[in-house]
Amino acid sequence: MVEASTKVKRDAGQALPDAESWSVEQVLRWAVDTYGRNMALSSSFQADGMVVLDIASRLGLELRVITVDTGRLPPETHELIDEIRERYSIEIETQFPDQTELSDLVTKFGANPFYRSVSLRLMCCEVRKSHPVDAALGGLDAWITGLRRNHTETRQSIKKIEIDDAHSGIVKINPLADWNDTTVWDYIPCRIGGCRVLHWL
Repeated sequence: MVEASTKVKRDAGQALPDAESWSVEQVLRWAVDTYGRNMALSSSFQADGMVVLDIASRLGLELRVITVDTGRLPPETHELIDEIRERYSIEIETQFPDQTELSDLVTKFGANPFYRSVSLRLMCCEVRKSHPVDAALGGLDAWITGLRRNHTETRQSIKKIEIDDAHSGIVKINPLADWNDTTVWDYIPCRIGGCRVLHWL
């Protein structure tokens, strides 16, 4: 990935002092106004990502949506993606694992190496998920996630707008950073009740 430009980082830096007091709607409007089509929502269509997508849709904001098909998704996930595509009238940019890299993995270690050791599980995750995410984010100035501080201890310090050093310094936007489980689940039945959400828990 190419290192993010100074301007991209400067735009984020100017927003940082105020962003923590912004609502989800304010964060999303700022993100779209600032980065436009050079930004995308990355989602596996779990509850949090669906909330972000639904709020953006209700605001009339056009978001690029990207997802990773690891090659091991169940049919229900593909059905859900089709349902979301139709419900929101959007394209869903789907990134797949590099076929050469995947072929080498399966040739050397078999189709299910993640059952055999932690190291193979991590290798499988890199090939099927991490590397495709890296490829999907390549060329973007910013990306939107559904991360929340109460997900895990390692996420307690995330900001609503931050620089993502793990992905070449592009801007990482976490509109739901200060939401909790109750806020998410209060939103879903009344707003997304007509659409199934993958992995409710």
